[in-house]
Amino acid sequence: MQGVRIAGNRIRPVNDCRVGMLVLSAFTEMSTGDAVHNAIDGLEISANDIADCDTGILVTPMLNWGAAGTSMGNRMTNVRIDDNTIAGARIGILASGGMILGNELGLENASGAAAVGNTLSGLELAGNTVTATERGIALYGGVAIDAPGTVTNNALLEVVVGDNDMGSTPTGCSAESNGVLRSDATVNANVIEVDPSRCDQAQP
Repeated sequence: MQGVRIAGNRIRPVNDCRVGMLVLSAFTEMSTGDAVHNAIDGLEISANDIADCDTGILVTPMLNWGAAGTSMGNRMTNVRIDDNTIAGARIGILASGGMILGNELGLENASGAAAVGNTLSGLELAGNTVTATERGIALYGGVAIDAPGTVTNNALLEVVVGDNDMGSTPTGCSAESNGVLRSDATVNANVIEVDPSRCDQAQP
């Protein structure tokens, strides 16, 4: 897929909202199995207004949501996230080279879920206005959230963090090679490239 533009939308949840805007090259859920060698080249997310979702915008080449199987070789390139307004989130914008995500209650989470060797490259974030309770921008080479499984050898490369307004958000921008949030997953050997002067970077 090439040349995707998502712009000018207003998103408000009717009930609970885990992610306001989710953009993926590959997605596996529950019993759908592996996702291999899918790609998006050229993605713009611009001038959207998102409120009251746990994560405002999430982009990754590969998201495994509670599915057994190994998803690998998925790519997302040349991504620009600009001039969006996000309020009432825990995390404003989350980007990762590969990701497994589970249910916070542990329902239907597969221990055999794996994200291996996926890549997001050429990411630019600028002009966004974010009010969040934890992080304005969260960047990961690979991350597991609320899920068991394996996340390894994924990469988030060539990241440019421009001027964004984070208001009173406690952490404006954070970057980690290996992210583990409320999870006992094995997360290792993931890579991130971002200027540490623009984003607080945890040691690998």
